[in-house]
Amino acid sequence: MEQPDTLPFPLDPAADPVAEAHELLAQGCPVRHVLLPGAVPAVAALDYESAKAVLGHPKLTKDPAHWPALTDGRIPDDWELIPLVQGAGMLHAGGEAHTRLRGLVSSAFRRASIESWRPRIEDIAATLLDQLETAATRDPVVDLRHEFAWQLPLTVICELLGVPASAITRLRGAFDRLVTPDPLDESGQGILEAQAVIAEELTQLIALKRTAPGADLATELITARDADDGSLTDAELLQTMFLLLIAGQETTVLLITGTVHSLLNDPQQLDAVRAGAFTWSDVVEEGLRHSSPVRYALMRYATEDIEIGGTAIRRGDAVLAALFAAGRDGEVHDGAHRFDLGRSTRQHLAFGHGAHFCLGATLARLEAEVALEMLFSRFPRIGLAGDEVPSMRSIALQGLQALPVRLGPTGR
Repeated sequence: MEQPDTLPFPLDPAADPVAEAHELLAQGCPVRHVLLPGAVPAVAALDYESAKAVLGHPKLTKDPAHWPALTDGRIPDDWELIPLVQGAGMLHAGGEAHTRLRGLVSSAFRRASIESWRPRIEDIAATLLDQLETAATRDPVVDLRHEFAWQLPLTVICELLGVPASAITRLRGAFDRLVTPDPLDESGQGILEAQAVIAEELTQLIALKRTAPGADLATELITARDADDGSLTDAELLQTMFLLLIAGQETTVLLITGTVHSLLNDPQQLDAVRAGAFTWSDVVEEGLRHSSPVRYALMRYATEDIEIGGTAIRRGDAVLAALFAAGRDGEVHDGAHRFDLGRSTRQHLAFGHGAHFCLGATLARLEAEVALEMLFSRFPRIGLAGDEVPSMRSIALQGLQALPVRLGPTGR
């Protein structure tokens, strides 16, 4: 039976995800109507079971052609969430189209393939920690996000794709503008400019790899495109590379910084990890459950009338899965708002569920484990520098915009 009518809950990019999740879950309505920025209506699945049902439901598709509000022009081209809901890549495809696009890159992300990257990831982390130590000689307070956390996954995914080092800084700036739009930019011009920068850099990369192919994923994708067998269109090639870059970087940055922040706020649990009571894999999984980098998984569309969590979802409705709130569901986890390495279960949906389960989950876990173990080994006395840590402004993602720390003496 559908829940009693209530006013749609407005989702604010600047809201505190913890307070928002607590408020929504406390209302006892697992699925409810919400308003996205720009007063765009949607339906959000909030608790663990409902969010999981949305992610795997056969009558919910990622193909935005099934969203009448978009296809009939009610959603403007400069809507701030357009880059996250519209495109030619696998993120916005359903059915056979999604299977075809995913198959072109899945081999690069198999567990054995990713594990072979461990020595290189450790080398990159060691170099970045050296640079972090040098930075601390100039200023005892360093921003761990800027100086370490964002550089590790971005360097790895760029090497995997074959992106030249000269393009990394410009891409990173553009990605930041996409995932945290300027609240004063009502025209959406900043989003359009960021999209243009990314498209320009990727177009240049494609041209480079056609003249100088390498042993990298970009070359494999370009080869599939140039085989002219329908495997990949020009638009799909560009969008697939865009998705791999942004998905392979930003969420892992947020996972690393959020988990470091949780550990530094609870020294006893950090001591337990160092004593061997828990593994770094345990730490990463609790970080994913406690503070999923994905706040809301955007977007799925109902291909026919369905019901989830006692709420009717009409054909053409846009549906979100609240992955952050699902990790804080008290029906699944005792003391769900606590970061607790000793809990008996760490079920989470941070990497999604079903056909669109994150291709890079194994890589993200490996990068986070390496980053955390090497960081706390190098700097055993690391601590937070101040209590106020700024949070990002985003509907899709949640996490820290900066993480100022004092490193203390090294463990070498």
